[in-house]
Amino acid sequence: MQDVSLLVEKSLKTKKVLFEGAHGTLLDPVFGTYPYTVAIHTISGGIFPYVGIAPRTVYSLGIVKAYSTRVGNGPFPTELFDKTGVAIREKGHEFGTVSKRPRRCGWIDIPALKTAARLSGFTSLALTKLDVLSGLNSIKVCVSYKNKDKRYGEIPASTYEYEQCKPVYRLFPGWKKDISRIKKYADLPKEVKMYIKFIEKELKTPVTMLSIGAERKDTILL
Repeated sequence: MQDVSLLVEKSLKTKKVLFEGAHGTLLDPVFGTYPYTVAIHTISGGIFPYVGIAPRTVYSLGIVKAYSTRVGNGPFPTELFDKTGVAIREKGHEFGTVSKRPRRCGWIDIPALKTAARLSGFTSLALTKLDVLSGLNSIKVCVSYKNKDKRYGEIPASTYEYEQCKPVYRLFPGWKKDISRIKKYADLPKEVKMYIKFIEKELKTPVTMLSIGAERKDTILL
């Protein structure tokens, strides 16, 4: 038996080490939507106490779907209850890996992503499942929340207050073309590029990786 923290520390001196988180930011027990959370920290800073290494600068890649999903209960301002939500769920295969439980689906949520980016210090973004949005006439992006006379650019500290929030949307043109076979960023429809650029601008974080399919080969590096 060996001390894993010691092995990792030694590796960090000569190698690049990848730490991967399994849960989304909003499931963090302290900064997430408590009580709809898990028992472990899900933000990037959690690697230090969990792995057993001292705090240091890390390169943080945020994995973000081109739309939003949530499993189980909890506030979800952009959730879709119409045929568009059903279409995204079916096309994106949004069902629990083990439980097969349908995931709740909705439009991409910039305030939630801003909160995630701040807490985990995203250096860059991987935008996944862009192909799922192909065929839609228009696409909505939540740019802020409103609750009576209040506006929020990030998630409110109170889960109760968050549950009362309504999304403020910006409308974008969709793209009819199936992009799942495209290999180069330059060949993507202009509507896709517009969507990506807006997300980059809002989060002040570059998108360096795109996923347009379920296979490893369906990844475009920017």
